[in-house]
Amino acid sequence: MLNYSFFRYGIVGILSVLIDFLLLFFCFNIMGITQNISISIAFIISTIFNFTMHRNFTFKKKNNFKTQLVKYVSLISLSYMITILSIHYLVVIGFNLYFSKLLSVCFVYLYGYVFNKLFVFRGVK
Repeated sequence: MLNYSFFRYGIVGILSVLIDFLLLFFCFNIMGITQNISISIAFIISTIFNFTMHRNFTFKKKNNFKTQLVKYVSLISLSYMITILSIHYLVVIGFNLYFSKLLSVCFVYLYGYVFNKLFVFRGVK
């Protein structure tokens, strides 16, 4: 049986990654903003988009906004730390910034669906 929330999660994830990468490129390469600030700006804006879309499109659970937001911010805080630390480490050992970002996105994506479904938007079918 096809799990439609997982399919929608993937669509939102792809759009969020595109927003994240485009903003990272714009901030870092066009605007000349430092690496960590560029990563942070891109992360914050794509995260706002991500939460809004998961709440309204992926899991379609529009009640308990404050509770969902607090849980989501907790999950995203962990994701943010993993993102910054993993990108920094991978760049230091010689990987390209964008490839490092892609690797961190893949890791964060893997656990994100499960934690969003079971923790943030719990009880949604």
